[in-house]
Amino acid sequence: MTQRSKLLRSPYLEIIIMVSAVVLSYFGLIILGAIPETPADGVMATSTVVAIQFALFMLSVAIALISVIAGIGGGVIFTPIMLAFTSVNSVVVRGAGLIVAMFSGLISTGIFIKKGLCEYRTALLMTISQAIGALIGALLAIGLASSTGASGEGILRLSLGLVLVALAVYFLTGGKKLEHPEVRKIDRLSASLHLDGEYYEESEGRMFPYKVHRVGWATLLILLVGFIGGFFGMGGGWAITPVLNVCMGLPMKVAAASSGAILGIGSCVSIWAYMSAGAIIPFFVLPWLAGQVIGGFIGSYALARIKVHTVRLILIGIMFFTSFGLVTKALSTLGMMKNPSSMTQVIVFTVIIALVIVAIVLDKKKSSGKAAPAAHTEQAEVPEPKLPTSVRCYATVVHVITIVSSILALFAPLVILINPAANILNPNRIFQVIFSGGSIEEIWALSSTGSFPGAHYFINNMSASDSWAQIAISLGCSVGLWALLPTVAIQYFKEKNYVWATMGLLFIALIVLSMLGVF
Repeated sequence: MTQRSKLLRSPYLEIIIMVSAVVLSYFGLIILGAIPETPADGVMATSTVVAIQFALFMLSVAIALISVIAGIGGGVIFTPIMLAFTSVNSVVVRGAGLIVAMFSGLISTGIFIKKGLCEYRTALLMTISQAIGALIGALLAIGLASSTGASGEGILRLSLGLVLVALAVYFLTGGKKLEHPEVRKIDRLSASLHLDGEYYEESEGRMFPYKVHRVGWATLLILLVGFIGGFFGMGGGWAITPVLNVCMGLPMKVAAASSGAILGIGSCVSIWAYMSAGAIIPFFVLPWLAGQVIGGFIGSYALARIKVHTVRLILIGIMFFTSFGLVTKALSTLGMMKNPSSMTQVIVFTVIIALVIVAIVLDKKKSSGKAAPAAHTEQAEVPEPKLPTSVRCYATVVHVITIVSSILALFAPLVILINPAANILNPNRIFQVIFSGGSIEEIWALSSTGSFPGAHYFINNMSASDSWAQIAISLGCSVGLWALLPTVAIQYFKEKNYVWATMGLLFIALIVLSMLGVF
């Protein structure tokens, strides 16, 4: 009875549900892909489509594992890789990149809040700042994309490559920040917001209190980070973690956990700029969404125990290799050099991976020489933090809706491929166009409506299979709205916490206006 009840509690229940959904959905896709067919010209075979869907899903799971543990957004890995090594249109990549950055953060939000690794008020304040910056960046990116051609694509890839090199250098030379920064002087604004807290460090078996400072500066920096992330479609976790750790003084694990929560909920605003522009192609983003949730779920529970430094070394290697691909492809697009051969890319990749492995081995040898933690800390029971009812409600709603969205995203490709013609966008046809570098206009020109029917096209097209895919995506992309509505109500009427309830209402307004296409 005890074992049975254990399997019905978190995280075991979620694991059972998600694993079952993955097995059933991809078993069905494999059966569809095995049916003999003769595809027409310009149409991708269903077996190829299924293989690509599975490959994208597995890559998404791997990206989510690394990004959640390292405290960065998955978009910083996804967007450069796609721009460097595929011909997919940059706006489509950047839109999907925000989905990637968003959903690994969403699934980790509820987990980290309930574990005490993420403080709700700090996350909400920084989320509003990040969301505004990301929205401005997304709108600017879409506007520039419509007025630039191949040269614009080349400049974009080159710029992102250089940004990624700078990030890799930062992680290499400045990534080892203090685990628990010492805050000596607290400014008036930081003191008035009462954002100090404590968290339980599982690796040491004890509580760590912490204080924060320079909240004003951190808010401005997060605004800038949001702008860059929204423009390039790679979120902003790559910089949010350092800002929270270095500027505000949050412990490294708290900063990494809060980064995902800020990025996930903050994207509920900026993602709608891409959605309204038609850049979120449902069939293309479904495997990325589902993979981020499953990989992010695993990574969230691993963060408390795994050595972040090991993952950071792997991330540095990925950044350098992807920068190489971005810069060389950009220079090739601009006519400044020939695109390097596949063999050259394999050699560069092999060298970088070898260096990463050497660094990890050396780091383990260095760590093994240190005294091991006391044995009793391994068996210490993890205390559950005392959370207000409103915060617990917020964490639960985000968690449940994100999982529901991911399960729908797993089964949606199966429903879509059963009858490809019964969709707004024929999946076999559009995959061929997407991976050939087709623009948003070219992709939607193949739709049954002849052009992009709007972000909420599912309302008038419920009979189309991919309309249900759009519903799954829209549900997850608006999760901040559904989580904050009951949270704000509880804060206003039960807890009388008017300041933070008002801030919640402000963010609700931002989400609603973005969903309606006002921005």
